[in-house]
Amino acid sequence: ESDLTLSTTDVEISTNSAKANMSAGLSLINKAQAETEDSVRRPDLIQAVTYLNKSLALYPTYIQPMLLMGNAYYELEHYANSLVYFEKCLQITPGYSYAVNNIEHVGDISAKNGDVDMALKSYILLSKYTPNNFRIYMKLGQIYGRDLHDNESALSNFLIADRLKPNNLEVLNKLGIVYSMLGRGAEALGVFHQVIEQDPNNANTLLNIGITYNQMGDAKKGQSYIEKAISIDPSLGRK
Repeated sequence: ESDLTLSTTDVEISTNSAKANMSAGLSLINKAQAETEDSVRRPDLIQAVTYLNKSLALYPTYIQPMLLMGNAYYELEHYANSLVYFEKCLQITPGYSYAVNNIEHVGDISAKNGDVDMALKSYILLSKYTPNNFRIYMKLGQIYGRDLHDNESALSNFLIADRLKPNNLEVLNKLGIVYSMLGRGAEALGVFHQVIEQDPNNANTLLNIGITYNQMGDAKKGQSYIEKAISIDPSLGRK
């Protein structure tokens, strides 16, 4: 009749099969993802966890049910539990792309929902297993700077991102903003001018240069950059 009926029938016949229990869990997760009513989704996901637990009890290093456990807990919005299973995947297979992507997704949705602690935990976990991923350090820098107002920690992470991905415009802009907020105007200007060398009409960066010059006491030069920014993007003058 369907993959679900096939897999749940298989698991009744082969109760001690790690693969059959994994397949039943997968089918229930797929069914839950197609549902919109939480009252229907949650029982399916909880049952999926039961099958996947059995699969892992039979075969503790079986990476597919391990990943699916993380997915089931993610769907249940038990993000801390989902990270536990995604990390177990990486302990078995470092760099396992599905686990890496899912951990980042937990971090992104947590950041979007204002759960700063969970976002931070997710990104720090990723920095441990993917230390050359500049994007993770950039996201860590944003969390520290924007949400925790810890500009020193934001700076350290943006500097790592810049080392891993030199001349990236987004990293440079964020690095310049943090330097400026820390009162390190000369360093901020140096970074902003690296952006302008690559993108001469970057209105937001020109505006930031103007603001930095103003903070450093050079109002004339600051105003000239602010006016140039507004001439490129008039909406900046309304902010």
